Amino acid sequence: MYMPVERRDLFNVPQDMHEPVMRLIDRCVAATGRANEIIKSIEKLIDSGFKGPEVEATLQLIQEVVAIETEADVAGSEITRVLFAQCREKDPLAEVFLYPLAGWIDDLTDFSEKLAVRSQLLLAR
Repeated sequence: MYMPVERRDLFNVPQDMHEPVMRLIDRCVAATGRANEIIKSIEKLIDSGFKGPEVEATLQLIQEVVAIETEADVAGSEITRVLFAQCREKDPLAEVFLYPLAGWIDDLTDFSEKLAVRSQLLLAR
């Protein structure tokens, strides 16, 4: 079950990074949730013979996932910009751990987008 992350839970993330990290996490949760909906809709499409309103609903979900992934990339770029701007001022070791962490979170949105695009190819056939 999804438990929303609150700002106070980001105790090891520098204060000026809270907003972009929260935006990235929010986009990641949204993308993975929509990807789950795509999987469920494909199960319905199999039952309906890939016909009917389920096709349009699935295509809409696919477009949403692609848009959400783009927003996540923007948030990830903001995190990277802030990390590099702070590199000289803050603990470099913390920066070494925060950069891959942001990448791992962003990877989840990338996987959701891949699922969406591959589902779109399945529907195109």
